[in-house]
Amino acid sequence: GRAPVGVISLLDAEREYFVATHGTPRTEIPASQSLCRRVVDADLPLVIDDLDGADAPPVPPGMRTAGVGAYAGFPVHLAGTAVGAVCVADPAVHRWTAAELSAISDAASTVTALLAEQDAAAGPAAAPARPAADVPEPVRNRAFLDALLGSLDTAVVACDADGRLIMFN
Repeated sequence: GRAPVGVISLLDAEREYFVATHGTPRTEIPASQSLCRRVVDADLPLVIDDLDGADAPPVPPGMRTAGVGAYAGFPVHLAGTAVGAVCVADPAVHRWTAAELSAISDAASTVTALLAEQDAAAGPAAAPARPAADVPEPVRNRAFLDALLGSLDTAVVACDADGRLIMFN
């Protein structure tokens, strides 16, 4: 089944900023309560089928309080450094399929490419990492749209008014 929560986040030392979300009204959480913090610190995906399972790593207590039962997150990079994550969560135990994990990984790669494009457009004087609040809304929206489209089992094709293909998944 589908996980009901999806987040694209960027982190600094203190907070995790949700720059695009589906299924949660939150916009940020303390980094100390974040599983995405572990993804960024390790610069590796983190996949947990059952937060209460015997083989689950220790998790911040806020995860269970927030109703997270399963989690899968992949790092997002800027200038070669992990700065955030694309993650999905389910309140129930969720056995992540290879297709689901591939879709999350693809979404993280898309967000990484969008951040690199944004960084290149900002020029060489730009700082290597910016807080999530500085990521323009169109970039956040496009990253979320790309992640959402990448997770669908159904093909989506969009054309402009002249019939030219402008987007597909």
